[in-house]
Amino acid sequence: MLFRSPTEHVSQAVDVLAPAFVDNPLNTYLLNTLDPVDRRAYLPEYFTALLTQATLNGGYIFEHSNWESCMIVLPPGGGVGNPFTLLQSGLVGLLRKVGLTCVKRMLGEFEGAAKKARKRGLRKGEVPYYLFFIGTRADRQGQGLGGALLEEVCERAGREGRSVWVESTSRGSWRLFRRMGFVDVEEVVLGKGKVGEAGYGQVGGPGVTLWTMVWRNGGDRKSVV
Repeated sequence: MLFRSPTEHVSQAVDVLAPAFVDNPLNTYLLNTLDPVDRRAYLPEYFTALLTQATLNGGYIFEHSNWESCMIVLPPGGGVGNPFTLLQSGLVGLLRKVGLTCVKRMLGEFEGAAKKARKRGLRKGEVPYYLFFIGTRADRQGQGLGGALLEEVCERAGREGRSVWVESTSRGSWRLFRRMGFVDVEEVVLGKGKVGEAGYGQVGGPGVTLWTMVWRNGGDRKSVV
């Protein structure tokens, strides 16, 4: 398991994450203006901009087994909203391409709901590491690589007396985080009445569920809600 110098390894991280998130419900919902074929073709560009923005703002890239799995983590107090790096990362062009509806979903609906959950779930003065993305190659899933990466960031956070925050976007990742000691903060539903569970348009659909979660050193496994 290795920590990689961030920006120069974005393309290798994208090669892992773009395929891993092809059918992710949140991405499908956020990029709903693109048809499935266009969305699949667009994901490498999408992840390149997001990960470049993250690494330009101090994000770490960890990889396991020569890029069979990888994880992007933002340091305490870090984020991807820095306007000074938006052009450099290509994120501005990305947002123009997907259209206003997607931008509203990303920056308004999703980020707004996540901020409310963080306000509810974090203690006063608590500034966590933020697990931005984690993914594993399809042929290596279920073999403990993601868990090993999570152990790395949790050990680092524990040594520093910090927590780790994540928004889980699938049942599979939620189960992994639970096994690793993360506890539930809040279930957030996006697009209720507009899309189904997979993120595709569905009048009256249940929407897409996110599980906001936090890890604390020595914490129990009970939900904080």
